Amino acid sequence: MDFDSRSLSNDRLRCCVSSVCGWRGSNEDAHMAELNIGDGNALFGVFDGHGGGEVAQWVAKNFAKELKKNQKYK
Repeated sequence: MDFDSRSLSNDRLRCCVSSVCGWRGSNEDAHMAELNIGDGNALFGVFDGHGGGEVAQWVAKNFAKELKKNQKYK
């Protein structure tokens, strides 16, 4: 069983993110924890890998950037 964990903190927030790969050979899920996405807001997400691990990883890496470009978010 593989286990991955990391802690993040800033002057307002502290969090820990982790993942566990159980009986399957790999874990396709991805997560993100951004304590400040540039406008004082934090963003956390867990992305299910049913669309493939590459898709989940891309979303985790790019979600905050795409969100900030969205007019309704602004």
